[in-house]
Amino acid sequence: MKAQIRPSALALTASTQPDTPRRKRPPPIKGTSKRGDLVLSVQVTADNMEALPEALGGVSEILADYLLHQMLSLTLRRSELKDGELDLTRLNAMLEIAAAVEPQDAVEAALATQMAALHHLAMNCARLATASETLEQHTAHINSVAKLLRAFTLHLEALDRRRGKGPVQRFVVENIHVNGQAVVAGVITKGAGAANETGERAHGRSHESAPADGAEECRRSPALSGP
Repeated sequence: MKAQIRPSALALTASTQPDTPRRKRPPPIKGTSKRGDLVLSVQVTADNMEALPEALGGVSEILADYLLHQMLSLTLRRSELKDGELDLTRLNAMLEIAAAVEPQDAVEAALATQMAALHHLAMNCARLATASETLEQHTAHINSVAKLLRAFTLHLEALDRRRGKGPVQRFVVENIHVNGQAVVAGVITKGAGAANETGERAHGRSHESAPADGAEECRRSPALSGP
């Protein structure tokens, strides 16, 4: 009698799961520069330039070209501007970061490129901090790194809120009755940065704020009410 080998549950799950769609990656950008009489002209191109707008959220070619040249101006260094082919490694890295955000429209494409720029600037400030010769320079660069990384995080939070992934705040009101009267309403707040309060704590405060029966009787007593 031959033993029957059954596939494991993990194998069945892996085989039945749909393939995850691959992220659209931007095309590698190439560039050349040429010195003229007055200016230095820079031209960028790619083998599949049509894929750039799609990688940035399906934006128009005009916006994709605009964002590309904005990132190009951040990554080009004056010492590299010479005749011949340009090294656009930093530009392609920024495009990769922007495409990894997977923008869905023009607004998200702008946020994505801003996040790539903030990361680029933060790393530059960190590099300058390591090469600082005085404590004042080192402190200034470190403060700039902290501000840039904080701005990067705020951009990420803004993107999550726009996509409906931000923290949800929910209020639950609980009416508490003492001697047939509602004396307090406990509010339970749930969300990022909010302190959770249980019904027992709210109930405990209600008893503290409710007047005792003896005190109520003293206020109603004719002997203490005056003529």
